[in-house]
Amino acid sequence: MRYQQDLQVALRERLRRLLVANSEDAGHEVRLVVSWMAGQPALRAILAEAEQAEPGLDLDGLAPALREGAGGLGRLFRWPSESEAGRAALIWHFLQQMAEDDKAGTDGSRIAINYGHALSSGSNINDMWRELAERAIRLLFDYLSERVGAESSVLYVIERYVRRVEWFDRGDLYQRAMADTRKAKRSMTPT
Repeated sequence: MRYQQDLQVALRERLRRLLVANSEDAGHEVRLVVSWMAGQPALRAILAEAEQAEPGLDLDGLAPALREGAGGLGRLFRWPSESEAGRAALIWHFLQQMAEDDKAGTDGSRIAINYGHALSSGSNINDMWRELAERAIRLLFDYLSERVGAESSVLYVIERYVRRVEWFDRGDLYQRAMADTRKAKRSMTPT
């Protein structure tokens, strides 16, 4: 259970870093977050499951839609997904595209302008980035945090079961070892 709580805290911290990032640092911060998320087995599993939620969804289509402006105003943007899981998969692929842009040398401010103008009504680059982070990226983190929390209760029950089984086995093994100490010593001696 502690792992899930730590993961939720780490997700919130990564989101905070994205929300407070300056537009110049946006691409680099996204790349760091994407790299960290890709290294978390629980998050990878949740994201892989989310990708299966809407089979016909164009997961790589969000970045071009935002780049093209989605009609020019943030108020006109519509999510092409039908579920929270589908939306999370879209955002995950979008973040990966942003990380690739940064890796390719695209300036962070350019990344913020490229994608932020479709969701922002402002003209300030930093405001565009923050609105993009708040209106789109935050939704992925909320989804992941919620899923980690939901799965933690199931995992807690499983962990409790494992501990009880281990304790039961340990006691049984100890009793058997005490019943035949010579056999127990032989099994512990390296061959």
